[in-house]
This record gives sequence, C-alpha cells and structure tokens, in this order.
Amino acid sequence: MKLDPTRLALANSLIIFAAVAVFAVVFVPLRAALTLRVLDAELQSMGDSVAQSPASSAPPATDVFAPRPVFIESVRLDGTIQTRSANVGDAQLPVDSASLARARSGDGQAWFEDITVDGHQLRAYWRPTIDGIVEVASPLDDSLPRGPILVGLIAGIVLGAIGVLAVGWLLARIALQPVQQLALAVDSISSTDDLGRRLPVDSVGRVRLDPVVRLTYAFNAMLDRLRLSTEQLERSLELQRQFVGDASHQLRTPLTSLRGNVELLSRMCAEDCPVASVDEHQQVLADLNVEAERMARLVDSLLVLARADAQQHLTRAPCRLEAVIKDAWRSARGLSETVGVRLGEIPTGLHVRADPDRLAQLFIILLENAVRYSPPGAEVWLQASVESRHGLRGVVVEVADAGPGIQVDERSRIFERFYRSRRSEATEGVGLGLAVARWIAVEHEADIDVVDNVPHGSVFRVWLPTIADPVESA
Repeated sequence: MKLDPTRLALANSLIIFAAVAVFAVVFVPLRAALTLRVLDAELQSMGDSVAQSPASSAPPATDVFAPRPVFIESVRLDGTIQTRSANVGDAQLPVDSASLARARSGDGQAWFEDITVDGHQLRAYWRPTIDGIVEVASPLDDSLPRGPILVGLIAGIVLGAIGVLAVGWLLARIALQPVQQLALAVDSISSTDDLGRRLPVDSVGRVRLDPVVRLTYAFNAMLDRLRLSTEQLERSLELQRQFVGDASHQLRTPLTSLRGNVELLSRMCAEDCPVASVDEHQQVLADLNVEAERMARLVDSLLVLARADAQQHLTRAPCRLEAVIKDAWRSARGLSETVGVRLGEIPTGLHVRADPDRLAQLFIILLENAVRYSPPGAEVWLQASVESRHGLRGVVVEVADAGPGIQVDERSRIFERFYRSRRSEATEGVGLGLAVARWIAVEHEADIDVVDNVPHGSVFRVWLPTIADPVESA
C-alpha cells in the first residue's frame, strides 16, 4: 500500500488550475460586458445633459486626464457642426446620412452605436434634439495593450499553478507521512501474519481527536480481538485434532480384535454349527466382517486427516510409478463381482518422488469410488499418459467410471471432509475418502480434479511431476 503525495498535490493543483481557468473564461467576457454597460451609462448621462442645454452654449468641459476620454459633438440637421468639445481638435466624429435621417424622423429615440475614427473603435451615443443631433463618444480600446495583459495573465496562471503544486506537494507529504507509516506497518503485519505486533502511536504533539491516532488505536484494538479469536480457534482445533487422533488410535485395537474374532467364529461355526443353520450363521458373520472392515477404513481415514491437521508430512523417495499403479489395480480388482476394474495403457520408465503406500492408497480410493457408483456390468478403467504442466514434465493418472457423474457446481466441494454429493446420498460412505485423496495429492505436489466421462460418468485425474531415473542419474 503506497500513498503518493505527488499525485495528491498534482490533483489539487489541477483542480485549482481548472478553477482559475474557468474563472478567467467567465471573467473576461463578464468584465467586457460590465465595462460596456458602465460606459453606456456615462455616455447617456453626458449626452442627455448636452441635449438639454441651449443650442448656443458650449459643450461641457471634459477631463483631459481621464483614462477614457469623452468626445462631444453637436450637429445640425443639415450636417454642419454646431459645437464640439475641445479634445476633438481638428478631427471630426463621423455623422452619416442614415443617422441624420433618423434624427429628422422626430421620434426622439436615442441609440448607441460602435464607430471607427482613424482606426480606433469608439462607442457613440446619439441623442436627437429639436434642431439637430448630439453625439457623445468614447474609445472602446483598452488603456493598455491587450497582448501584454494576456501574456501576463497566462504567466501568472502558470507560475501560480507551479507554486500551488510545490506547496501542495509539501503539505500533502507532511499530512500523509503518518498515514504512510501506518500503511507500511499494516502491510508488514499482513505479510508476516504476526498478530502480536501493534501499530506505533506517536502521541507527541498529537491528541486522540487526530484521525490517524484514532485509526491506529482502533486497528490495534481490532488486532487484540483478532488475536484472541485466533487463539481460541486454534485451541479448539487442537482439542478436536487431539480427540480425533486419540479416538482413532483407541478404536483401531478393538476393531482389529473384532475382525479377528469374527474370522474365528466363522471357522468354528463351519465345524460345530448345525448343518441347517450354517449358512445363516455364516451370512451374519460375513456381514459383521464387512461392517468391521468399513469401520476400520473410517478409522484409518480419520487418522490420516489427523496427521494432516498436525502438519505431519509424508516421507517421499524416488519410485517407479508403473509399479505403484499396478499394485493399486491388483488391490481393487476384487472390490466388486459385478463391476470390472480394467488396466489401460501405462507408460513405462516413469519415476516420481512419492510415498508408494500413500500414493497407492490415493489410487485405491479413486477406484473404490468408481466401483461404488458404477452400475452392475460396467467397467472402471485405470490408465496414465504423459503430460506437462506448470513448465514441468509429468504424468496424468486417470480413473474413469460409468456412474451418474458429478454436477459442475459440486466439483469444487467433493474434496471437502464429510461432503457428499446429492447423487451419492443413496450409497454407503461418510465423505472422507476424497478428502484423504486430496491431502495425499497435495503432499506429492500433485493436482487432482474431476471431469465428465463420455458418454456418461466421471474421470478423476491426478497429475504428478516426474523425475529422472535415479539409476541413470547416478
């Protein structure tokens, strides 16, 4: 997280510059309109005063030192000059025939008009009288050249923007410094997951009303609550893991004894039970044995997950993948009398770094699921092919079944503990097998996913990175 004072200062400067530019765009025409309005009022006042004076009287004196001089001229209806102000000199204010005709009309309406005299723009006020017309004019030209004013205005805006940018950058840097330090501290805590750290509070010259100080106190209080909640959660999880591990260990011994006693009773019944009840007794004992084996598998799965929760890792060594796959296939061939387990093409000479027993367990779990969900008469296929992923050479091991398939929205959850898809609710199981399979895959740096099989069913895929032949490498 990085707060850049330059960006903040630049943004503020742009806002101020835009405001000044808008002001200049609005001010220039507004100033011209107001100036023209004031000038018209002055010319009208002067013209009306002259028109109401006797025709023979001289025009009133004008201020020769005024920044905007006023010229007065009285013209008869025949176009001859009657009187004029002294500042006109030898020049003559233009009086055209249209203006004289308008004065002769006798409507008495005065008007304003822009005229040009010797290249200078003047604003003129025309006031008809009984025997002529009074013309009062004043220059429209600015007292100063327009070019220097415009250059000065632009230079002032540019220099002002630079000054605002510099001052804004300095103020933003000073204002954002505690926020920047706070952001760096938060990033450090987030990257290290150290909930025991606290943000430093610089109370020198600062009060609790300072927003940064208040934010620091609030964040430290949140860290206290978060650490307390995390510690409580960790204790609960630790107790849960300990209970699962202890219970699993305690259950393994009686389950092993139960399975042994069932086998012993089966042999004894075959020898001593009445002939009429042998089959019935054998069936009951067979059911007991199946349930005992199912409980044993459940306990083994719980033990594996307990080791995973305890962050216990597998010990891996180079091994031949073909042998592991064939061992898993041989173990799964007798899972069902109605569903066949077939071994497809397996590349030879591939080696992986693995725990052979756990990797075989991963394949057996997938094969058991495939057999469980495939209908009678169907076939489950186990095969492998070479495939590179993540820039590494590897191999994909596939287990394809002919079952009902897995819906797309459930594929991300089937590897969760105790989760069972809607289509598997009618079958046996508690939802731990695939969770164990995912843990074994993670321990082997492998990918595990599921896709649709064609025309129906699912294909579970396990991608494993391969290694060079350890014998050849030696």
